[in-house]
Amino acid sequence: MIVAPGGKVAYAANLLTGDISEYALNSSTGQLTFIANVSSGTGAASGAGWLATASAGAFLYVANSYDQSVSVFSINQSTAALTAVGTTDGSQTGGFLVSVAIDPSGKFGYAVNNAGNMFQFQRNASTGVLSPNGSVSAGNAPWTIAFAVKK
Repeated sequence: MIVAPGGKVAYAANLLTGDISEYALNSSTGQLTFIANVSSGTGAASGAGWLATASAGAFLYVANSYDQSVSVFSINQSTAALTAVGTTDGSQTGGFLVSVAIDPSGKFGYAVNNAGNMFQFQRNASTGVLSPNGSVSAGNAPWTIAFAVKK
């Protein structure tokens, strides 16, 4: 689950159904209220997993574990509704895609699979779309990606 910047909406990835649940978040009580489910790509076959946001919450990224793709959604800044922007081509093969992250500069995206591969992407800041930019070894069964930001 990830809370969108602004703290009013939360999104949860549903692995077995391949969709994203959207919830209104009450900032006073912490209570979640279900809004809608949105398909992460190819339905249950996609295996929606890890979530990440970028551009101050303008885009949501979904690591689709089963079809080894990353789905990109724009986030409506007024309603928080998700609109599909695109999906990588699924060439991130070799295992289940388990995590996705956007670097602090917003220029690059990364995804890892449980087979030890880290896939690199160039990110279009205007559209949010990711374009493959190579891969490197990520060790033995990596599970997540995180960036430390020095202040």
